[in-house]
Parts: sequence; structure tokens; C-alpha cells
Amino acid sequence: MKKLFYFLPSVIFFTACISNYSTRRPMNWDMPNEPGKCYAKSIMPPLGSERSITLPMFTGVDSSVVNFTDTTIVLSKHSTKWVKKRADRNCLSANPDDCMVWCLVEVPREEVKFRYLSDTVGVHEYEMRQFDLSKEELTEISEWTEVLCDKDVSIRILDEVKLVLGSYFNQDLELGTRILDAKSNRLLSRYQVKHRLPKGPLNIETLEFMKIDY
Repeated sequence: MKKLFYFLPSVIFFTACISNYSTRRPMNWDMPNEPGKCYAKSIMPPLGSERSITLPMFTGVDSSVVNFTDTTIVLSKHSTKWVKKRADRNCLSANPDDCMVWCLVEVPREEVKFRYLSDTVGVHEYEMRQFDLSKEELTEISEWTEVLCDKDVSIRILDEVKLVLGSYFNQDLELGTRILDAKSNRLLSRYQVKHRLPKGPLNIETLEFMKIDY
């Protein structure tokens, strides 16, 4: 039987270091290079952009028949606080407060690493669990995502994308062209943000979410 840990709290300690080492790397040095596939940088949806998030957590025994997504959320950001500590164990003052001093101590950033169900279709052994998130300000992170190669972009695919966008936002978009115009691209970005998809070029994850064959 396959055993799986689903919830793993962890506290991360960070140490700032300075290095004089530097090197020049070629542009796109980290881009995946799987043959037959194309990639572009997309802005990834921040998991902790809201105060809480609800995710499907597997409660069954046999995890070999379900798909999971691994993720990390921030419960509390790194901070500092003042605490009272005993200054000297040999302090003999009759007043205990005379032996105490205020110290500024670091409170480490706390993260929770866990995995949740990628898809609940056909899965009955799960529960929706809410996680409270930190107010920590998040920055946008860009990652390489698989996109539709230029040679595979067809009028049919673009028309289907425009129909989905037009229906969702109640907008009329021009069909029968081999490009996404400025209006279509703006609606695409809004659609990707709304549905927490990678924001940017027409990526495969967006097409699959729209249920468009490519």
C-alpha cells in the first residue's frame, strides 16, 4: 500500500549572505528544451494573494489512483518582536524585574508544505479544507510555461478562444483572423487572472481549461 504524507508544517530559517561571485548566463538559459514543444515566460498566479484559500484534501487510503499538486503557502512572514529575558543568572536583586532586560528577537517565517487533489472528478474520499494565509506582500513570479507553437496556431483555435472570452465577458470579438488583437489579449489576461491561470501568451494550461483541442 502506498503511504503518503499530505500535510507537513515547516519553519524556514533564512540567513543573509553576500557573495562576490558573479557570472554571465546566456539569455533563456533556463528555458526547457523538450523537442517538439514551445515555451514562453508567464506570470504565475500567487497562491497567497487572498486571506484564505480552500483546497480539496484527500482523505482516502489508496493514493495511487488520484493526482496531486504539491504546493507551499505562507502562514506567517518573518518578523521581530521584543521579549523579556533574564540578564544574568547570578542577579541577586530582591526585585525580579531588576534582573530582566528587553531583547529584540527574530520570529522565523512559517510555511506549510502539503499536497492537494489536482482534480476531484471521480474521487469521493476528500474534504474541502480552508487555510488561513499570511498578509505578506507577494511579488509576481514568472516561470516558463508550455505554449502553442507558432506553426500550430490556427484560425480555428483562435476563434474558439475568442468565443470563450466573448461569452465570458459578454464582448463581441472579431473572428477569422490569425492573431489575437489588443482587445482579445486584454480579455485573455483578465480571464487567466480570474481563473488563476498562468498569465501571458496562449499557454497549454489555458487552452485545456477552456476545453479547446489543440
